[in-house]
Amino acid sequence: MVDTDVQSRIHELRELINRYNHEYHVLQQPTIPDAEWDRLFHELKRLEDENPDFITADSPTQTVGAAPSEAFEQVRHEAPMLSLSNVFSREGLNEWIARVRRFAGRDELEFTVEPKIDGVAASLVYRNGVFDRGATRGDGMVGENVTANMRTIRDLPRTLTSPNGPIPEVLEVRGEVYMRRSEFDLMNEAREEAALPRFANPRNAASGALRQLDARITAERPLRIFAYGIGMVVGQIPFKHSDTLALIRALGVPTPPDTGVYSDADELWAACEAWLEWRADLDYEIDGVVIKVNDTRLYPEIGTVAREPRWATAFKFPASQGVTVIEDIEINVGRTGSLNPLAHLKPVEIGGVTIRRATLHNQDEIRRLAVKIGDTVVVERAGDVIPKIVSVVEENRTGDEHDFIWPEHCPVCGSTVERVEGEALSYCVNASCPAQLREQISHFVSRGAMDIEGLGTKLARRFVDDGLIRSFADIYRLNWEPIVEMEGLGEKSVENLKRSIENSKQRPLARLLFGLGIRHVGQQTADLIAAHFGSTDAIAKATQDEIAAVPGVGKVIAQSLSDWNAEERNQLLLNDLKQLGLRTEIDESERQSTTPTEWTGLTVVLTGRLETLSRGDAEGLLKKAGARTSSSVSRKTDLVIVGDDAGSKADKARDYGVETIDEQEFLRRMKMDTD
Repeated sequence: MVDTDVQSRIHELRELINRYNHEYHVLQQPTIPDAEWDRLFHELKRLEDENPDFITADSPTQTVGAAPSEAFEQVRHEAPMLSLSNVFSREGLNEWIARVRRFAGRDELEFTVEPKIDGVAASLVYRNGVFDRGATRGDGMVGENVTANMRTIRDLPRTLTSPNGPIPEVLEVRGEVYMRRSEFDLMNEAREEAALPRFANPRNAASGALRQLDARITAERPLRIFAYGIGMVVGQIPFKHSDTLALIRALGVPTPPDTGVYSDADELWAACEAWLEWRADLDYEIDGVVIKVNDTRLYPEIGTVAREPRWATAFKFPASQGVTVIEDIEINVGRTGSLNPLAHLKPVEIGGVTIRRATLHNQDEIRRLAVKIGDTVVVERAGDVIPKIVSVVEENRTGDEHDFIWPEHCPVCGSTVERVEGEALSYCVNASCPAQLREQISHFVSRGAMDIEGLGTKLARRFVDDGLIRSFADIYRLNWEPIVEMEGLGEKSVENLKRSIENSKQRPLARLLFGLGIRHVGQQTADLIAAHFGSTDAIAKATQDEIAAVPGVGKVIAQSLSDWNAEERNQLLLNDLKQLGLRTEIDESERQSTTPTEWTGLTVVLTGRLETLSRGDAEGLLKKAGARTSSSVSRKTDLVIVGDDAGSKADKARDYGVETIDEQEFLRRMKMDTD
């Protein structure tokens, strides 16, 4: 760029970032994800670093947060509440460590690693151990007095607990006000029942609650706090940051768990990766980890630049959100006939994955988002969940966008579309709709249901489209002559498929019940119903009230199952499957034990290939013994059973300190014959 172009782009970036800062810090209504803000900010910083003559004191790179609201009394911080620099990779972390060592004048340093809570920065001042004042960060120098609101935070102590030693006369604790995910969800459910709008996310909800003018409203919100350090202090505190955190905990103020101390780059990077894996299991939002030099006596020597201390940085996790454009919206028909809107997106990379499609859930969600084809939108990808559209960036509208018209007829078979009262979804009323049948068969043969190895989604749909399968029963009376001639299917694969289909006849009743795809009947519900009634005949005879009385089932599921049973074609199907040799009742040995065992209440993960048992049989044994099976390893996992060719789950279990056993030990504990 020439100088005029650079100056113009810098001006444009400053205006954008200042607007987004105001939306985020003051209005609590951000229109772009953090990753997009980071991208814009780092572009501005790069341009200013390359062109230092264009740097001004009011640039977002030189300031923190946003100006405090005039609705609150203003509070001047005794020590500035600074922001943090960011690193996004192992290379970036190594460069930061090298800089810190250079400024500290030594190679041997200790570092702390703690989770970066996605909340609202706050200052808590205690005088003689009594909470005196609470304030927001504001612009880093001046914040808002929110003392009355801070007093409502449930885990913020009004009086500090005396540790082994005197409490500092004046102690400013700094932390993040946040909401637990579980409590945020409960709050949103209550708001929905009260016909109030749902909050978008825990961070925005926490920010809005902390800055209420009426503390009684704040008191109704489930706010919590994690302290991450000390600001101004009159009295003695430890010189190591890790010891300071221990002191804060001893005084009664919560601090983030599992803060570690490390001495080299490999250890630091391993800690960053560990927190990235733990992230999904936490009951609070984190968007990275904060890395600090542990010896606070070195802070003046290492120094501060502009808005950021050099002695600390944040490793930001890969983005879970991105900004892109909706190019089209189509309707997919699910196995229950539900009409599911899917947005086709201009490709965008989120968390290292290129996203081209995102769910819009249902007609109400399209209406709530007020989304149009051609809109710029924020897309979220969390874990392995299907990407979803979070919000529309209305400021980017040009007038060329157009509404999506919800169909009155099924886009596959042309049948009427109906919406069930009290439900968000619309349904195709044609039970013979080809789209429904394809999805139903794919579900029936899936791993969690009848687990027919070799009959994957693509092949199952191919059999449906070729007219070889018109119902679940047709799977067990396939005409193999045309299948042998199919392109891509060898003789061995056909023989394996035959064997797999035959073996699936012995799947437990609960797996068959789940595979039928009855609306609202998931795996756990199928287990409960199968164990309670014992056979498809007993289930068919059960009244709606009798089904609803099963613990863990309830009225909605009972209504759905009762309606399914009432259709003659479904009873004919069950009879057909029974005649074909499928198991439609359970053995007494399959009933879950009501007597506590060593397995009762345990969360168990199976990984690798077992020699003497199928995966389904092993899971059945565990459930019968009272254990809960899971597909992923976390710190809450109690045991991992490791078979041959086990992958990363076994390694993760050892990293977390979770007990691992092999198949022989599993069978021994189950008191089964291993000879």
